[in-house]
Amino acid sequence: MGTPSASSSFRSNFVYIYDIPWTEQKRLTCLLDQDGKWVPLALKRMGYGAVEVEDIQRCCAQSGRSPAEQLLKKWGNLNHTITDLFVVMSQEGLFSAMEIIKRFVDPQLHYLIKQESLVAESRKELNGPPAPSAPALEHSKDGNSDSVVPPAAFQQKEPAVAPPVVPVVAPQPPQVLFSPASIPGGLPQFSYEELRSATDNWSKENELGRGGFGIVYKGFFKLTHVAIKKIKGINTESARTELRQSFNELKYLNSCRHENVVPLLGCCLEQNEPCLVYQLMPGGSLDNRLFPKTTNTRPLSMLDRIKIAKGTAKGLQYLHTFTAKPIIHGDIKPGNILLDNNNEPKIGDFGLTRELSVSDSSMKVSRVYGTRPYIPHEFFTYRQLSTKVDSFSYGLVLYEMITGQRVYDDKRPIKHLKDVVDNAIASKYDIRVLMDRALLVVNADDVATVQACKVLLTCGVHCTMNDPDRRLEMVEVYKFLMTQFGA
Repeated sequence: MGTPSASSSFRSNFVYIYDIPWTEQKRLTCLLDQDGKWVPLALKRMGYGAVEVEDIQRCCAQSGRSPAEQLLKKWGNLNHTITDLFVVMSQEGLFSAMEIIKRFVDPQLHYLIKQESLVAESRKELNGPPAPSAPALEHSKDGNSDSVVPPAAFQQKEPAVAPPVVPVVAPQPPQVLFSPASIPGGLPQFSYEELRSATDNWSKENELGRGGFGIVYKGFFKLTHVAIKKIKGINTESARTELRQSFNELKYLNSCRHENVVPLLGCCLEQNEPCLVYQLMPGGSLDNRLFPKTTNTRPLSMLDRIKIAKGTAKGLQYLHTFTAKPIIHGDIKPGNILLDNNNEPKIGDFGLTRELSVSDSSMKVSRVYGTRPYIPHEFFTYRQLSTKVDSFSYGLVLYEMITGQRVYDDKRPIKHLKDVVDNAIASKYDIRVLMDRALLVVNADDVATVQACKVLLTCGVHCTMNDPDRRLEMVEVYKFLMTQFGA
């Protein structure tokens, strides 16, 4: 997206959407909530699908919260900057909203407001109020801008003002991104008809989840329970991004077979809705088990949490060591740790996985990716990628398993869970103050449970050191847990 040129000397302490001060954020979200301005911004400019927009609307209707605030939080967690937001709002003609955040944006980009405002004011002065019989000004939408077109009678008076330059994403044919020739060798390719039959004609009753990319279905295929990701709307930018990430998944999952990595069984490219087929994980995600949306979800026991901690560490250390070039997952969080019927974990979603160029090193990447609250400082600020990025994210997942609290909660007085834990340690806390209530109800006086929480907390502390050189490698983490808890 539009960013200042390399020669710009502009610097701001407010870089990411996450950094927008509360006052400006409140003004901005109130403005975007008016007349549902946030909806076309989400659909046309941010790459979200109708299903995700409906989810935001439904959740906010129930909670009474601002939909625009939820949208900015969701987009901000993908590490989009204030400048990114400034540009997409210019594409949607939201100039009043741009005024609210322009002080955080390089002045070289302020023309995105000024030029549009100048054009509008010039047209108003030249055209004057329209006569009763005169045709109204028309809005022309070309998919990349929202501009006002005057009636033909006035077009010769148009001032010669250049339109703002905004990034344009040219449509790309899906086969360039995801074609049979790009499929790793040895990966089975299934027919669309086979997968349609496996899901009872894509029955709504078999839906496991929805997102901007499409729908994940439960299926029964070749006497095997499977999960089928069907990518919809391949002409949208969000779907093209999903296709790129899905190819990344094909590349790494096909080469990495491990008991704690979700198996990719095959794919289908016959229709305009490419499909990926995975082993079904009937236990759902760790996120759903730690933060259930229904009251009938059984809490994880302490033994379950130990099992998940060990299995996830085992899978990550394998990714980091099974080839000469370490493979970094890049998005470790409870939503990407999937559970089988016995709560054995498998790491999923390899769409953001990267391979280091040299063993035991870090490298600078062009952009930050992953989920904002799980990203360490050196990656978020300096884009330095290493195996220690996964270690940091894993440590935060341990904190979530111990406490039953989310890694970031804007309703909590101390919003970051890492800060909650650090403050508790500094004040010589009783660990039961931090423990998940679900564990306290059953095991409040269980010495073994309290001791296990202390072990996991100690491990989490060593994984989330601010200095990456002081963080544990995942091989060290796994060995530590094996020493403490056994095989």
